[in-house]
Amino acid sequence: MHCKNKGLAEETVRIWYNRLKKISENTDLNEPENVKKYIAEATFAQGTKYNMVVVYNAYLQFIGKTWKRPKYHLEQKLPEFIPTEQEIDSLIAGCGKKTATILQTIKETGMRIGEVLRLKWIWLDTEWNVLTLNAPEKRGRPRVCKVSSKLVGMLQALPKKNQLIFGGVNPKHAQQCFKNSRRKLAKKLRIQGYQKFTFT
Repeated sequence: MHCKNKGLAEETVRIWYNRLKKISENTDLNEPENVKKYIAEATFAQGTKYNMVVVYNAYLQFIGKTWKRPKYHLEQKLPEFIPTEQEIDSLIAGCGKKTATILQTIKETGMRIGEVLRLKWIWLDTEWNVLTLNAPEKRGRPRVCKVSSKLVGMLQALPKKNQLIFGGVNPKHAQQCFKNSRRKLAKKLRIQGYQKFTFT
């Protein structure tokens, strides 16, 4: 609740909670030096350790404690796997209707999964094939995206249950549906590269 009151997104709060839970399962959250030792000795990547420190530092601020914060740095890496457009299209075609539409939206607009799930029907212009994002994540800017007639058709085929195009699907649920589809297709088509596909 404290994080939500500070304006953090629900998905960010969930991730922070899971990271704090991971720390608490291995050491005492109220002993900064023990936490520092745990993070240092863990086999996490440098970027994960950096994020652990950020989350734990916020926790200490919440309970009124301080520590000598260890220095880790985010690692800048190039993608290890870049799928071809044909591979992307075949994966989309093999998913269920809603998951396929989410993936097609991400492919054409470059939106984050959380941004896609926030899209509203009033932001879809079917006359000009335009999709507007007015609820960006992570300090992003609102933007207007020109999309294909194919995507417009896929979007219009979805049930209009409420003002949200995807009906309020939870990001975690969307991730799980995608992983299930990806795993089944990789097994069916014997293409293990599918396992490397992510929403980002």
